Amino acid sequence: MPFRLLSIEYANKLGSVVVASAGNDSIDVSNKSELNNFLKKKYAEEGKTFNGGGIEAPGELPGVVTVYNAVK
Repeated sequence: MPFRLLSIEYANKLGSVVVASAGNDSIDVSNKSELNNFLKKKYAEEGKTFNGGGIEAPGELPGVVTVYNAVK
């Protein structure tokens, strides 16, 4: 089992609630191409370079509560 899953499971067993922000960028993180293009653009705006690939977002992992802010 990957370390991040073990860490979340351990925190849950101790009674912690693991929370991840979903963000407000409307990115489909399951679409690796869309995620990587977003990250490259985001980092470029900050004068940085993004090389590599995005990974599974914590909010998609079991045992994690995902929150977001909806503005009406």
